[in-house]
Amino acid sequence: MILEVKFEGLNGIKKGKVTKIYKKPGDSIDPNTPLLAIEVNKTTMDLDVNVKGVIKDIKVKLGANLKLGDILAVVDGEEVQIEKKEEPSFDYFKGLIKPKEEKLDAKVAIIGSGPGGYVAAIRLAQLGADVILVEKDSIGGTCLNRGCIPTKSLVKSADVFKNIKESHNYGCKVENYSLDINEVISRKNQVITQLGEGISHLLEKNNIKFVKGSGEILDKNTVFVKTKYLETTIKAEYIIIATGSTTSKLPIPGIDLDNVLGSTEIMEINELPKEW
Repeated sequence: MILEVKFEGLNGIKKGKVTKIYKKPGDSIDPNTPLLAIEVNKTTMDLDVNVKGVIKDIKVKLGANLKLGDILAVVDGEEVQIEKKEEPSFDYFKGLIKPKEEKLDAKVAIIGSGPGGYVAAIRLAQLGADVILVEKDSIGGTCLNRGCIPTKSLVKSADVFKNIKESHNYGCKVENYSLDINEVISRKNQVITQLGEGISHLLEKNNIKFVKGSGEILDKNTVFVKTKYLETTIKAEYIIIATGSTTSKLPIPGIDLDNVLGSTEIMEINELPKEW
């Protein structure tokens, strides 16, 4: 029996980004062997499927953003029931693991690793200052991950497609052309990854310490950063706030509907809109 395997969520999660594909056409698959891995909120999880058989086709690509109902693969086999594991009624280790404490000193502490933060950090380090850079999300901030860079990547793909579509105006004939939105998004994600790695290299080259977590200013010379396993207290002579901005939603009816997309959500679509 030919079956379409769809993304039905994972532990209540309704969307995620494909970070690894374990199987290829011709491989066998069953509930005990994951099909792929997805990333949600910086956490990577394996995705099992409730089928057993042989994979005929993989419908997703590395870097693709998944949502409920997306087709993952086509399998020649049968559906099987996955036994749900019972959750423990009591977490014996809850509260026993205390975060490790860390104390750091620097000439300058910078909160935010966007163009304002990381550029300031590199220049200060080049001038001889000890610098600590704090970031709660991904290096590069909104500009690199959800703003300037990804939008320009998408615009470039659209521009190339437009040139192909209108090539007959220049005496060029192109037949059977199409736009693969998954490839477009994959290229966008690759650009983000490459530039992020470039920034990380520059920080390391200039001996800038990077602290992951949300920075809280306790006083004019102290920044506190807390994560699940680490509490970092940073003493600095100067503090630069380069946190940028966040999107806001207007208080109007329907603003929370699925088809209302903000600047962050629209970067994660993996299908072309039916109207534009």
